[in-house]
Amino acid sequence: MSSGLFVWHDHMSKDIQAPLAFYEALLGWTHKDMPTPMGPYPIFHDGQQEHGGFVAMEDAGHPPHWMPYVTVDDLDKAVQQVPELGGGVDFGPMPIPNVGRFAIIHDNQGAHITLIQLNEVAKPPAQSPQPGQFCWYTLNTPDVAASIAFWSALVGWTVKDVTMGGSTQAICHLGEHQIAGMVPLAEGDPRPPHWALSICVANLDDTLARSAALGGQVLMPPTPLGSFGKMAAIADPAGAGVGLFEFLGG
Repeated sequence: MSSGLFVWHDHMSKDIQAPLAFYEALLGWTHKDMPTPMGPYPIFHDGQQEHGGFVAMEDAGHPPHWMPYVTVDDLDKAVQQVPELGGGVDFGPMPIPNVGRFAIIHDNQGAHITLIQLNEVAKPPAQSPQPGQFCWYTLNTPDVAASIAFWSALVGWTVKDVTMGGSTQAICHLGEHQIAGMVPLAEGDPRPPHWALSICVANLDDTLARSAALGGQVLMPPTPLGSFGKMAAIADPAGAGVGLFEFLGG
């Protein structure tokens, strides 16, 4: 099983130093710089594994954001399918030495994401993510049914409705593993369709207090999600939004 898994996360902003320092102080991440033709690419480590980096984004037309990477078994086939399913290919395919190949696309509702074909088979997500690790991915879309059709065809997700904290979310599964959720884009939300990423934390209230001291801003206050736990959303000093999720029982 290697198609349809989230395996990497790039923070995209014009200034990468401020958000890099923010997340290292907030979550205990460390980083090392990987040389690239475009300059150093800081790769962050959560204490157990590497799973993302920070990219200097020159295009002022795109707001700062987190970009998730999802695996595909055959990238050439996937980029051919994307326009057939109503989406588009924005960049690539391009090789990543010793890693694989990637392409940036938008789906049939306009949400951007990176597809990656890895040289090695990707592992299923951990069933108990540790603090500091990305743990959930939510597609905010104007048409949930259309998004389900696109992603089911592209990566083979199956979808079931699940109620969390009084609201229903379409939960995407790959086999027995819960992969992501899809929710309607809130009416009046000025943002385009997008993927929202969440990070697991041990203590949400403490993390929010430290985030504020480090220059973060609360976008959504702590919200209970029934038996799952509670979550909030913040904007980091660069302006990129991210969710913080405390699982029930910490």
